[in-house]
Amino acid sequence: SFCVLLSFFSLIFFVSFFYLHIFLHHFFFFFLLSRALLFLLFFFLMIRRPPRSTLFPYTTLSDLN
Repeated sequence: SFCVLLSFFSLIFFVSFFYLHIFLHHFFFFFLLSRALLFLLFFFLMIRRPPRSTLFPYTTLSDLN
């Protein structure tokens, strides 16, 4: 009976460890994917052309010449 109990608990431990392993792999993959998407979003937001109102002092200086 002790061997049956031990094999039962070892099976439960193995199955739970397997599902934890799968969960951590998926969690890590989605974590990296979300960080990469955030990086790309902020990168493209930073390289876009600024609005015309922020260029106001430079346009008035060029108009004076």
